[in-house]
Amino acid sequence: MSSRHVLFLALVAGAGLVFAQGKTSVVTGTSQPTHKWDAFCADAIGSGVKTDSAEEARESGGWNPVLKRYGEGGWEPYQMLTEGKHITAVCFRRQLSP
Repeated sequence: MSSRHVLFLALVAGAGLVFAQGKTSVVTGTSQPTHKWDAFCADAIGSGVKTDSAEEARESGGWNPVLKRYGEGGWEPYQMLTEGKHITAVCFRRQLSP
């Protein structure tokens, strides 16, 4: 496993911890949290992104088609994981039905 893969796995694990902490809310009595979310992170390699630099995100081989594909499914991007000028992964979320 290359150092880039190890770094990516560490970043995804860290993002999961950040998301878990970010979605925690304090409720009192019989109150219910206002939103429940489903979330995942898509990495550049698995998503078929050929040009993962921030400058080329709008190109056909960049992140734009991936963002569009998941956006059409109701997913919204909420976090980008970067390594220098490269976007290694994008995390998406969508609200669960009550």
